[in-house]
Amino acid sequence: MLKKTTILLSFLLFQSSIHGDEQVKNIHIPSCYSENECGFFRYFTSYRALVKTLTATNLTVTKNTYLKGNLNIEGDAQINGSLTIDGVPLNSIIKATGPQGLKGDKGDAGDTGATGPAGATGPAGETGSQGLQGAAGATGATGSVGPQGPQGLKGDTGDTGPAGATGHTGATGAAGATGATGASGIVNYANFYALMPSDNSSNIAVGGAISFPQTGPANGNIIVRASASTFTLTNIGTYEVFFQMYVGAASQLVVGLDSGSGVVEQWQTVVGTKGLTGGQLVNSCFITTTTANSILSIRNPSTAGAVLSLLTYVGANIFNQTPVSATLTIKQLS
Repeated sequence: MLKKTTILLSFLLFQSSIHGDEQVKNIHIPSCYSENECGFFRYFTSYRALVKTLTATNLTVTKNTYLKGNLNIEGDAQINGSLTIDGVPLNSIIKATGPQGLKGDKGDAGDTGATGPAGATGPAGETGSQGLQGAAGATGATGSVGPQGPQGLKGDTGDTGPAGATGHTGATGAAGATGATGASGIVNYANFYALMPSDNSSNIAVGGAISFPQTGPANGNIIVRASASTFTLTNIGTYEVFFQMYVGAASQLVVGLDSGSGVVEQWQTVVGTKGLTGGQLVNSCFITTTTANSILSIRNPSTAGAVLSLLTYVGANIFNQTPVSATLTIKQLS
């Protein structure tokens, strides 16, 4: 590899055909072992006129080398063996290097060189931290009043203020128009009654109806008699039913209502007495019909254990025996 590099370098120098003083960087001169190895180099140097000056930077010489002419070396020179210049060995020209001398005194400062051209602008530095806020400046003069801006949005309604003092009573206003006629009160009613002993037998069978054959005050044609013991409720609605009579023993009475499929005893209307002596049975109750022309009656309940005994004289002495009555009053409420 060393031989190939040397020949290539010599060939390049030869091809350059530079005549005159030579300046070569990093020249390597190999050792010559035979005429064949160094012949080309010799030819090259003889062709280049060895009387010329050779200036080399970083010269390397291996083994024994001969050079005719001047040799200038700038940089490092490594010589292994002998280097002869114009027949004079180099070691007789260059003496051995002694130890490094002491550092000399610092020389005087040279003159200030001329100012160089301005360098290119460097990149912008990072933004520094914000400085402290400066003192407030003096208040400027008051500017002129600007034009009036648009009306703002309506604010929220404020709290209600305290009530003001009562004002004087105003004059009486004109009478208003007459209002519509209100709903009618109770306009349909009827009263029925019986006098004992002539209007009822003294004993009413279980499930039997009490007779009220006498007719008292009435209004309208909604509540009418169907028979001595039954009464027709023409309209669908709610009715108030009041009844009373005297019985001779512990007994009960109940309202019966026939809506077209037979009598149904209304158990919320049951009223009774206790004890063997009996007494007055009184009840006031409400009945609601669901069909027109329902039939109402006052009855000895079908669950009673015995006949119902009606008293004929109550509260009279043996010399003045006035018959006692049984009463039934019916009112339409709605």
